[in-house]
Amino acid sequence: MQDLVGCTVIQRHFDHWTQLLVTDAAPFFLPDDVLPSIPTAIPIFPRSSGLNKHLTLPFHDSYTTYNVDSSCQHVVFLTDDALRSIDPHIRERLLYEQWRCGRGQIYDRDLVAEFFPRATSFDQIEAFCIETPAGRKCVLASTLWYALPAERQEQWLRRFIADNVHPYSIIGLEGVELQPLQIRQVTALANTFAFTSGPNCFATTLAAATESVALSQTISMLWLHQDTFLHGLTVRGYTRNDAVNVSSDDLSDGVIIWSDDAGTPRHACWLLGQGIALNKNA
Repeated sequence: MQDLVGCTVIQRHFDHWTQLLVTDAAPFFLPDDVLPSIPTAIPIFPRSSGLNKHLTLPFHDSYTTYNVDSSCQHVVFLTDDALRSIDPHIRERLLYEQWRCGRGQIYDRDLVAEFFPRATSFDQIEAFCIETPAGRKCVLASTLWYALPAERQEQWLRRFIADNVHPYSIIGLEGVELQPLQIRQVTALANTFAFTSGPNCFATTLAAATESVALSQTISMLWLHQDTFLHGLTVRGYTRNDAVNVSSDDLSDGVIIWSDDAGTPRHACWLLGQGIALNKNA
């Protein structure tokens, strides 16, 4: 058992996560003006269909593909060997675009170097580096990641998780007036890590609103479609109220839903009361 940002995480979770942080064939996003320079032997996919078909996102989407700039509507998937085989000028532009568009797994070059043993060759890191207006950056490639000893991988993972925890993610409940059911639900769901990918915000929210312990545990491990989520709220007696002030301290045992312009739910959380919500950022 180890402590991580206030949560207890078992060692096998750490060991599993080290296998998920990077993929052998990583996504590289492309604006239209870069497309003609990509070698014809490399398949180019539209961004949406390419990600859905070719990339599993098991670690809270560590490449943060959902943040990638909208100017990059195409994606290629490259192993490290394939990336190194590309003409250096094209590779340099490709790496630069990943930094520009906001793709994840790009770090300060000096930070990357800190984690590597002194014996690691300079060229091994520099092959994945690019100069940017924000300084020299390094794309974390799978060959770099797996060259790290296990203890350094764990150190990296700890920093990666800590850096991606929002200030509101973990709070103390001392002095907060909760019902026994709410205490049980929060204890079971808050600050926990799923061992594998799957559970989304809709599952976490519906699980929190479920009185049955066994059913709540089952739901908390599912990936729920929006329709299933909304149906689950209806059978539990929740009704839609667009006029309510969700900032009110008097509001409790409610579900807050964020919807797009078409009315499709995109995110949800469970409001305990006193301005505190149980929220899963995915």
